[in-house]
Amino acid sequence: MKRIKLLIIIIPFALAIFAIPIIATIMPDETISNDENRTLTSITDIILGKLNQEETVHFREAVSQKEYVAAVKILLTGIPPMEMGKITTSIGDFYFSEQFPYRDTLVKLYSKYLLASGKIDARDVYIMDGWIYPLAFDAQKSDIEAVGVALNRMANKYPDIEFYYQIMPHKKSMLYSLEDNKYLPYTQGERSRQLLKDLLKQGHINVVDTQEYFNNLSLEEKKKLYFKGDFHWNALGAYEGMKFLQDAMVAKGTISEDQKFSDDDFVFRTLDDKQYIGDLQVRFSGLIALDEVVPMIESIHKDDMTYYTIYNNIWKRETLIGAGLDKNPIKYVDVYTENLGYYGCINENAKTDKKVMVFKDSFQNPNTDMLSTIFRDVAIIDVRYIDWSFWFHHMVEKSQPDAIIFMYQEQNYSLLLKDYLLRSL
Repeated sequence: MKRIKLLIIIIPFALAIFAIPIIATIMPDETISNDENRTLTSITDIILGKLNQEETVHFREAVSQKEYVAAVKILLTGIPPMEMGKITTSIGDFYFSEQFPYRDTLVKLYSKYLLASGKIDARDVYIMDGWIYPLAFDAQKSDIEAVGVALNRMANKYPDIEFYYQIMPHKKSMLYSLEDNKYLPYTQGERSRQLLKDLLKQGHINVVDTQEYFNNLSLEEKKKLYFKGDFHWNALGAYEGMKFLQDAMVAKGTISEDQKFSDDDFVFRTLDDKQYIGDLQVRFSGLIALDEVVPMIESIHKDDMTYYTIYNNIWKRETLIGAGLDKNPIKYVDVYTENLGYYGCINENAKTDKKVMVFKDSFQNPNTDMLSTIFRDVAIIDVRYIDWSFWFHHMVEKSQPDAIIFMYQEQNYSLLLKDYLLRSL
């Protein structure tokens, strides 16, 4: 009898142990987790994580050209023998956890459990007073210094081009007075931001710290500039940030006072008929309902603007800006621009005939119309997605910019940007 009871316990457990890997092997790999709003790791990601940036570029080129022998040689040369064993372990452990059968269903059930139990901090976010915040992140001093050095070296290479670095404030920094506890350690971001500013001021780069401007606003005014359940600011936040940037450009002589944009250059509206799902909401499987205001700010000349690709092909505005407005619910990239490697805009009605080249993260997405209202030709580059065969100096030769702007949120000390810049030095 005891043996039968033991078998009743052991057999289902053994079946699960053997069945789950088989199911995971048979089922196709998932590339996106909708319930976590992120890309899931593939075997290729694990392997390429062991290569440096240049080796990764060469490996991808070899694979795309079906030169598989060359691709294998790159792997064998770039990955030490001892690391090969670690890769096998990673594929067995981390990859399997990423591709666990019915993963999103299980994640959603766990989200329901967390909310039912009153948990306010989980999934690297926390919930407070109807807002969702990412947990504090303390950047490494060495990372900030590496980014600062690369930016200064590149700016010094082009002394005739005006360089700007706009620090775009995170909502944790702006709304920190909502709570004074471990979730919002304001001084961490302050120290990191000041270190980068001090580094860039040693070179040929104009630093525009948007927080200095936002600090003059009341807490209620600041709250209107950010989404409650999203990592990002909204179009109103981007607009206020651009007003501060254009003032800085006037002070440096890049543009004149009468070349600044004003409210009359735009149409302001809100998407009242849409439900907005922020990327922080998605970390709780979209189970937290928030009443979001979704502002859009569009140029009065938007229909006269021409958009182009890196190969100078024409791009339709509706496939670039607000490309997902036919959806419901909508997300950040549906309302503003997608995170694209490269695109450009020409506006014959711009305030100036000057050209500008912008390196950005996703905080820039809402302000393309604002930049295009000032500058005749705007080239937007995201090093996370651009083909790295187009180096920095290639972009300068293509765009011939009068000014180059780096637009990054205050916690994004991009080592990828650093690597991209150093390739061209």
